[in-house]
Amino acid sequence: MYRDKVISTMMFLICLTFLLNPSFALTRQDGVDRFLQDTRTSISGYSPTISGEITIKATTEALEISTLLGLPVNNTLGILLHYQDSQNSDGGFHNQTSKSSNWQVTYYAALGLQYLGLNSTRISNWGIFEYTNSTATSLLYNNVTVGNSSKLEIKPLSTSIMKSWYEYIKMNILLGRLPTIPFQELSNSLKALQYKNGSYLNFQTAIWSNLVLNSLNVKPRDALAVGEYIRAFQNSTTGGFSNKINGSETLQSSYLALLALSSLNQLKSLDHKKELTTFIINLQEPRSGFKDTTSQKVNMEDTWYAIQSLLLLNKLTELSAPEVLLTQGFVPYQILGISGIFIIPIFKKIRKIKSSNYL
Repeated sequence: MYRDKVISTMMFLICLTFLLNPSFALTRQDGVDRFLQDTRTSISGYSPTISGEITIKATTEALEISTLLGLPVNNTLGILLHYQDSQNSDGGFHNQTSKSSNWQVTYYAALGLQYLGLNSTRISNWGIFEYTNSTATSLLYNNVTVGNSSKLEIKPLSTSIMKSWYEYIKMNILLGRLPTIPFQELSNSLKALQYKNGSYLNFQTAIWSNLVLNSLNVKPRDALAVGEYIRAFQNSTTGGFSNKINGSETLQSSYLALLALSSLNQLKSLDHKKELTTFIINLQEPRSGFKDTTSQKVNMEDTWYAIQSLLLLNKLTELSAPEVLLTQGFVPYQILGISGIFIIPIFKKIRKIKSSNYL
């Protein structure tokens, strides 16, 4: 009876605080929105962290997050002009003017243009294909001499090379182009990375080989075994994934696992979805974005991983919940301060009533 009165009083005071100051009822999505506003350091774009330098990658990630959550982006023309100023004459991009074009920056620039409202035809007019096509030759192939002639062979499929193949194919699809790819050689090499027992060298190899195969519309040797192998990296308690068996789970590994399982149409077979959703949600910082278990502070990449993961889990609606009501959410110190003004005398009154019942 006594305990019920205290709990009821606490709940009443928290609700009263929300009425007195509605800003306390901000949702998780409001926190993401605030983080995006804080990282929009100029009209040109977004920075990876609060008070950081603007980058194409962070700007593209912010644009995609805003699109997925239905958040407004002001002055998109300023961002478009920044992308334009970041492009070199060879069609590639770099974060700093007068610097040679960079593959990763170009990849994110191509993706970013679509979130600025440009269709494939308009994006192709930017001349990005010329850069990606010429750069891919040295990035993805080895020039092998055979007798008096030479030929191109695909480079050994390390994680970084597979990721570049994935980006290359994705960029060309975005540009509406059909690049010349050694389809059979690449497909066979990727499928050969799966051992006869269905496993792989490691987590990253399983993820990226299957993402590239999916972009080529090719199935692995044993799709069911791929799913089983990836799910073996999940922590049954938290639901999160690690890149090592029994390792520490991370947001990045969880996102990659979800993406790969989705490409295999095996998300329905995933266990511990509720725990995984909670694991992701609890990585959000108060009134801000997300921070991975291995990150020092909130950043755009981790926030992008979180939003993409929740999208794959069909749990974006979780961001609509008030922060104060979540499992490991936070209660603003203002609530404690205001509530305390009322709680202390009421608590004393309840104790007095309780003591009198024994007399």
